[in-house]
Amino acid sequence: MTNSEYQAIVEEKFGKTLKEIMYELCVERDVVPYEGATILDVPKSVFLSWRNKFRFGPIQLQADYAERIHNERMDEYKNELKYIDFNREFKYEEEKSLEGFRELLQRLLEIKKKVNLDENAIDNINAVMEIAVLERSLQYIEDYIHGNLMEKYNYFKSFYIK
Repeated sequence: MTNSEYQAIVEEKFGKTLKEIMYELCVERDVVPYEGATILDVPKSVFLSWRNKFRFGPIQLQADYAERIHNERMDEYKNELKYIDFNREFKYEEEKSLEGFRELLQRLLEIKKKVNLDENAIDNINAVMEIAVLERSLQYIEDYIHGNLMEKYNYFKSFYIK
């Protein structure tokens, strides 16, 4: 029998399209190939062929998910940077203050996001990590200014230091 013949039999038996059937088995129920082939009453090689065709294998699903997250992040960056003037003057350039430090970190973050967006660096883990560090640093500054950082410190100290 051919894949097409198996497909017609399976679709008729389950009353759904092959893609819907495979999604249910591979994504929702996460069956192994042997189990899926048994449920559909097809050879394991046919089941694997269909799983690959629809990109429902575990590695394919992870890769597609990572790409989707990356594309969403790039869209976020585009929206965030849409109205940014990268040549604007610094307000606190001459100061050595927390406000000056925060402004400088914010500018570095904007540039890193722009570079990441321009290069579309999906596999540049270094750029992703640098952006995450800058974002976290800015969050710590905000927490410090609003009096929440000591609370976080005390929580982590009580949790991790005995």
